[in-house]
Amino acid sequence: MIERRRRVVIVDAGHGNLASVRSAFLQVGCQAEITTDPELVSRAPVLVFPGQGAAPAAMSTLESNGIGQALRTAISSGVPALGICLGMQLALDRSQEGPTPCLGLVRGECRRFEAGTARLKIPQIGWNRVEHRDDPLFAGIPSGTYFYFVHSYYCSVEEDAACGWTDYGIQFPSALRQGRFWATQFHPEKSAAQGLRLLSNFLALV
Repeated sequence: MIERRRRVVIVDAGHGNLASVRSAFLQVGCQAEITTDPELVSRAPVLVFPGQGAAPAAMSTLESNGIGQALRTAISSGVPALGICLGMQLALDRSQEGPTPCLGLVRGECRRFEAGTARLKIPQIGWNRVEHRDDPLFAGIPSGTYFYFVHSYYCSVEEDAACGWTDYGIQFPSALRQGRFWATQFHPEKSAAQGLRLLSNFLALV
C-alpha cells in the first residue's frame, strides 16, 4: 500500500498540461490524482497546483468551482503544497494581468516583463539558470542549474519568501517558500533529470 505522504492531489484549474505533471510524479514513485473536486482538495495529504495561461481565466475558474477557497484553507492550515508556473503566480495577492485579485497565500504581486527588457523576447520560453542558496527544495541540485520556463509575468515577493532567482533582463524570484508551501516559476516536469530531482526533494520535505 502506498504511504499517505506518497499520494499527491493535482489541482485542475482548467489551465495547464496536467498529464505531464502527473507523469513526472509517477516517475518519482508517487501516486498522483487529478481533481476538480474542492472536497478532495480539502482532504488531500499533499497538493500540487500547476497552471499555464491567463490569470483572469484561471482565477475565475478557481473561484466559481470552490477550489480557490479550498486551496486557501488547506495551505493556510499547513497542508504541504507545490505551485508550478501559473500556480506560483496565483498564490500571490494580485496579478497585473487583468488586473486580477489572486489567492493571497504569499504577499506580493505578479508583474509583466517590460517590453524590450534587455531586448529579450516575451514570453520567456526555454531553458534558463536558477540560482539558489541551498534551500532543501534544491538538495543535490547545483546552483545555476538550467530549468525550463514559459511565462510572460514574474513574481515580485518579499525577499525572505524567495528561495531561487533567475535573470531575464531583470533578476526575479523563480522559486519561493512560505511555511509548507513551495512554488516554482519554471516547469520541473519539463526539466529532465534535475526537474525530477526537485520533485523528489519536495516529496521528501513533506
